Amino acid sequence: MYIFYGKLNWPKYAHAEPFVLLFPGELGYYDPVCAYWQWTVDKNNKKKTNTWHEDSIKRIFRENDGRLNIGFDFDNYYFFDVTIDEMARVAQLTIRNEKGSKSEVQTLRQVYQDENKIPKCAVYMGKFNNYYAQDEMLTVLVPDGLEVGRTICAFFQWTMDSKAVMNSNNKIVTPFLQVSSNTTDGSRAFTFRSEDNYYTWDGSIDRNESALSVTMYDTKGYPGNQGDGPFRLARVGWSAPGRRKALIVRYGVGTKDRAIFDVRDLLVKSMGWNPAAIEMLYYNDEPPRQSATLLDNQEAPTVARFKAKFSSLISSANRGDVRFLYVDSHGVPRDNPQSGESDKVDEGWVLAKTDDGRLKEEVWDDWISDELRNLPPTTNFTILTSSCLGGGMLDIHRGARGVLLAGVHESQTNVKVPYFRGQDPWTYSVVRIITGRSKKKRPMPTYTGLYKEAKKYIRDQRDQDAFERKAYLGPSPDELKPLPANIAARTSHQDPQMIFIDRYMDVDKERFLYPISEWKTAAVIANPGPQKRFPKDEF
Repeated sequence: MYIFYGKLNWPKYAHAEPFVLLFPGELGYYDPVCAYWQWTVDKNNKKKTNTWHEDSIKRIFRENDGRLNIGFDFDNYYFFDVTIDEMARVAQLTIRNEKGSKSEVQTLRQVYQDENKIPKCAVYMGKFNNYYAQDEMLTVLVPDGLEVGRTICAFFQWTMDSKAVMNSNNKIVTPFLQVSSNTTDGSRAFTFRSEDNYYTWDGSIDRNESALSVTMYDTKGYPGNQGDGPFRLARVGWSAPGRRKALIVRYGVGTKDRAIFDVRDLLVKSMGWNPAAIEMLYYNDEPPRQSATLLDNQEAPTVARFKAKFSSLISSANRGDVRFLYVDSHGVPRDNPQSGESDKVDEGWVLAKTDDGRLKEEVWDDWISDELRNLPPTTNFTILTSSCLGGGMLDIHRGARGVLLAGVHESQTNVKVPYFRGQDPWTYSVVRIITGRSKKKRPMPTYTGLYKEAKKYIRDQRDQDAFERKAYLGPSPDELKPLPANIAARTSHQDPQMIFIDRYMDVDKERFLYPISEWKTAAVIANPGPQKRFPKDEF
C-alpha cells in the first residue's frame, strides 16, 4: 500500500489544492487506485468541493532506470499518467481530459507505505475549519485497523498558515495513542497527535465504521478549551457503505461449524469490509422436530427473506460495486423439461419456510439467474457455495451475470470433513488461502488463481495421514468427468466448479471480490458471450 500527497493544479477549477493519491494494494496491473482532492471551484461554480474517484491501473510498464509508469482514468474523462521512482518515494503526476487539456507536471511525495497487498484501508472525508483554515478538505485514512500503535493519516491544508503562506499543505502520519470502546453503542474513541506534537486530536468512530468525527485541540488550551470541531467525516470510496455488500446464509446443515462466521471474518478482518454491509441469516440451533432458535438478533433464513435480501443486493448495486453471496444449505434437484439445461434438471437451495424453521422450502436456480439478469453489468456479483449440487445454481444460459464458485459439480453432494474443522473442504480452503495471504502480506489472487489454489490445497490436505476418507472421496480421478454421488452409500467425490459468462469478467485478471476493472460497452452488454465452466473450459 502507498499514499502520495501533494498539490493539484488544473485550469480554472483547481489552484494549489491538496491531493491524496492512494494505491491501497499493489502497484500492479488491474490493482485499485484512488484519488481525493478539493476543487477550488467546480463546474457548478461551487467553491471548495470535496471529490474522490477510483479506478484500476490500466497501463503499467517499467523504464530501464527502474521508474514505473502507471496510467488510469476516472469516468473516462480525466486521464492520469503517473511516474514513480524506483524507490517509490516520489510520483510525478500529469492529468489530461478528453477535450485535450493537460496539466503541468505535479510532484507528489510518498507519506506512507506498508506491506499490505490486500486493500483494507478505510477512507473518510469531510470539512475542516480553524482560525487558519476555512472550509478546507479533511481526509483521514486508517490503513490497517483502529488499534493502539497502528497508523492514522490525516491530510488538510491551511487556507493561510501562521507564516502567511497560502494553501499550505499539512499532513499527520502518526500512531493511535489511545483506543477505547463504548459498550453501550459500540462506537470507539481514539486519540492521536500531530507530528510536531502541537495539536492533539480526539475522535470517535461509529460501530459500523461508516462515519468518523474528530476534534482538534492545541497544546495551549488542551483540555480546557473547546477545541476546533467536531468535524464529521463520511466513509468514501469502494469500502464505503453500499459499495460492497454481502449476504451469508445457513440452514439445515448443522450449527456446530463456524464456516459462516469464518466467511464474515474473512470479509471484515482480511479484506476491510464494513461490518454493517454484511447481512446474515441463520439459526443458532436447529433441534429435530422443534423450533429453531435465534439468539444473536439475526433474522431467520426463510426463502421469502432470502429472496427479498437477494433482490436488494441487485437493486442497490451501481457501477463498480461488489456483491457477495455465501450459501451453506442442502441442495436438491427437480425434473424440469423446460429448464434449458442438457439434463432437464433444475437445482435449488433448501431454506426455511417459516421463521421457526420447522418447515422447508426451496429457492430454485431459475429464480436466482433471472434476478441476476437485472444486475448492472459493471457490478461484481460473486457466489460462493458449499451446497450439494452447487455447480448448477447459476444458469448462464438464462443470461445471468455473476461468478459462481461451487464446491461440487451439480451431480455431487457436499460432505463436511472433520479434518477441516467439520466444514466442507471448499469453503475452508478458500478462507484459509485468503486469510493466509492477508497475514503474509501477499496479494489477492485472481479468480482463476484462487480456484486453482483452493483445489491444490484440498488435494494436499487429503494426502495427510490424519485425513478421514469415509464419506468424502476427494476429487474425481478425472475432474473433467465428475463422478456422481453415491446416494445409497452417502459418499461423494467433490469437483469444484467455477462458472461465468466469458465477457462479463476476465477471471484471469480480475481479483477476487475487487471491483470489475473494465467497464463493458453496450455491445458487450447486449452480447455477453458464451458460458464458461472450469475445469471443463479452463484450457
